[in-house]
Amino acid sequence: MLQRTDDRPDLAAWWRLAQTAAEPSAPATPAFALAAMRHLPAGKAPALVHDCAGAGHCRFVAPVVESAWRWRGVGRLASTRFSDFFFLGTPLVAAEEPAAMRALLERLRERGNAALEVCAVPEEGAFWKLLQREAPAAPVVLARWKRAVLDASRAPDDWWNADISSKRRREYRRLWKRLQQQGSLAFEELSAEADVRPWIEEFLALEASGWKGRAGTALLCDDHNAAFVRQMVADFHAHGALRFWRLTLDGRWVAALFGFLVRDVLWLGKIARDEALDAYSPGVLLTIEATKRILADPAIRLADSSADPDHPMIDHLWRQRQTMVDALAPLPGVSQPRFQALLAMERARRASRAQAKAAWHRLRRWREKRA
Repeated sequence: MLQRTDDRPDLAAWWRLAQTAAEPSAPATPAFALAAMRHLPAGKAPALVHDCAGAGHCRFVAPVVESAWRWRGVGRLASTRFSDFFFLGTPLVAAEEPAAMRALLERLRERGNAALEVCAVPEEGAFWKLLQREAPAAPVVLARWKRAVLDASRAPDDWWNADISSKRRREYRRLWKRLQQQGSLAFEELSAEADVRPWIEEFLALEASGWKGRAGTALLCDDHNAAFVRQMVADFHAHGALRFWRLTLDGRWVAALFGFLVRDVLWLGKIARDEALDAYSPGVLLTIEATKRILADPAIRLADSSADPDHPMIDHLWRQRQTMVDALAPLPGVSQPRFQALLAMERARRASRAQAKAAWHRLRRWREKRA
C-alpha cells in the first residue's frame, strides 16, 4: 500500500534533485523509494520527508523509517535504513542551498523525532560533511568500516594488469576455459531497448535456487520484497539508470548481476549464481566481465560494490576502498542528556543485534555442513 500519496513531490523535480544534489543516492530516487513505499510492509517501508517549496523545485528528499518503538518514552528515531535490500542511506539535499540540510533536520523534528540515524553514508561524502556542520551537536559515529569501490576512470587493461595479480589472472582464465568446456558460454548486457521483466524473473529464480532460497532469505521468498524489486529495477531501467549483466551456459542463466547509476556513480545491487557450478566460480567470472564494461562506460566515474567489509570475492577484484559510517545526530531542540540516553540505548541494541546475527550465521554454516 502506497503511503502518503498526497504528500509526494513532483516526480520531475525529484529526479532533477537526484541529478544535482550535494551527493547522489540511488535509494533516495523515485525509482527506489516509491517502489519501497508501495510494496514493503509497515516497519520496512519508508515515509517520504521532503520539501518542494515551489513548483518544480525540491530542497531535500529523505526516505526514512520513523520507528515508534525506538525509543518510546525517550525519543523517536528517524532512520535512513529501510528495506532488506539496503546498501546506502544518503538523503538527497540541494547542493546550492546552504539552509537545505538545516531545514531537513527541522522537518524531522517537527514530525516528532528526537534523533536522526544515518546508515551507510560515505565519510568523505558531501552529505556527511553537511550533517556535521548543520546538526545542533556533533553526530556520533556508531560504526565505521571500509568497502570496495572501483575508480571507473581507468582503462580496463590498466585495472586487469595492475589490480589483479598474475596468479589470479591465470586462475580466472583457467576457470573461464573450463566453464566453456561445459557448453556454449556467453556474457550479455541488457540493452536500453530490451524488456527488463524476463531478466528480473530469471534473476529472482536463480537467487532462490541457492542457499538463500533454502534459508528463506532470497527475494522470491517474500512477496513484498519480490514485488518491490520487480518495480524498482523496472523503473531504473525506464530511466536509463540500470546496468544488468548475465552469464549463460547453453542459454541457461548461471550468474547475474545488476546495478544502479545515478549521476556518475554506479552501485552494485544483487548478484546470483548457479551454485551447482561453484567449482567454476561463475559469479567471479561474471563480475570480471561486468567490471570491464563498467570501466568502458564513460557515464560512470565511480562504482560502489555495496558489499560488506572484507568481502571474500569483490575485495580481490576491486582494490580501492571507501569509508562508510553509521551515525546518530540529535535534532534541533533535543537536550544533550536526552540525546545521550538515546545514544546509550542504541549502542546496546546494536551490540545485541550483532551477537544475534553472528549466532545465526554460525547456525547456518553448521546446517550447511550437515546437509
